[in-house]
Amino acid sequence: MIMTVHAIEEMAEDDLDILDVEQAVLNGQVVRREKDDPRGTKYVIEGLATDGETSVGVVGRFQGSERYLFMKSAKTNNNSLYGYRCEYCEGTVRPKKVEQEAFKHKKGFIILEDVVIGVCDACGARYYSADILHAVNDIANGTKPFERIEKIPVAHLSPP
Repeated sequence: MIMTVHAIEEMAEDDLDILDVEQAVLNGQVVRREKDDPRGTKYVIEGLATDGETSVGVVGRFQGSERYLFMKSAKTNNNSLYGYRCEYCEGTVRPKKVEQEAFKHKKGFIILEDVVIGVCDACGARYYSADILHAVNDIANGTKPFERIEKIPVAHLSPP
């Protein structure tokens, strides 16, 4: 791992240290890819600091196959989960509260109700925060309780 002076200065200004940044990168999620830089794709990662509460945003890019350059780090307020360009089209990802959202997990389907997700205002692509994905995983693995079980109809379609 390599870190720019700019990233180190921002860490200090935000009362963060290297352990906070590493924790955010290792346990956070890529919330945006910026492909418009000729030096390579930049990745915006958001995760939690070592205190488990402070949201940290990190910007970096790969340099070769074994180095990752951290260019910027800062405390965030999680608003950057929305308002960025969709990776599939020129639309913008906006927050949207949905009544039900189904997730396919290796252990089965999980449905979350009344959850805010990111949805592209042009193509409808969906984006999920790390908190949502961790909740799905915890429910599927039995470490977080669920409220009820829904029956889902299943059928085979005959070929035409």
